[in-house]
Amino acid sequence: YAACLGYGGGSILRIEAGTKEIRFFAWGIGVANSLVVSKDATHLWVSDCRSSGRLLRYPLGGTLPARPDAVVTGLDHPSGIAFGKEQSALYAAETYSGNIAHIDIAGEKPQIERVISLKGSFAMGSLDDLAFDPRDAERRFLYVAENMRGIFTVVDLRGRPPRAIKSFHLAQMAGRLCPASMVIHDGYLYFTDVWACSPLRILLGMPRWHNHVYRFRVLDLSSLYTTETRAAAF
Repeated sequence: YAACLGYGGGSILRIEAGTKEIRFFAWGIGVANSLVVSKDATHLWVSDCRSSGRLLRYPLGGTLPARPDAVVTGLDHPSGIAFGKEQSALYAAETYSGNIAHIDIAGEKPQIERVISLKGSFAMGSLDDLAFDPRDAERRFLYVAENMRGIFTVVDLRGRPPRAIKSFHLAQMAGRLCPASMVIHDGYLYFTDVWACSPLRILLGMPRWHNHVYRFRVLDLSSLYTTETRAAAF
């Protein structure tokens, strides 16, 4: 599944893994930005990144185009979204305010709580995707991408209050990286660089006491997708 900001009035495309066939899954969303699929593969959530922003939930496995069966309103330019523990909640990055919102989706009426503001020393109106390391079963450490300044920040959600505990400033000889969408898998953080349209990955370490996180090295994976080989220097 792929979220398309403006195509089809803001849409989600479904790409078949075997045949590579591309179909509209849904359209008319507005500014479709980020999406996540539930662990049981029954629903897909997508963010509508506008001032009167929304999160929309779509059932999977039905007829196309899909129609949302749940909508959360009251968010300001939501971009990245990620499931919390037990998938009873969603976290959403509000792009321009610098807020990370916690949305309780377990009840009939979702409740929104802003758990931390990364505005000021961190955010410049460019919060993008969110992700948890699957090895973090408690969903304690949330990774936040800021595209314009090329930063990943790790937020300790269990802190009292929640706090930013680590920031990675990404740069290479060709210029500053612009991380947008990301996923963490098998100890690597994979992300897309908006400026270069390249996928990259970060090797993540897990300290003994798990009180912070850090990176060892960054690899540019663009050579896997193009005949041009580019080396990243960090």
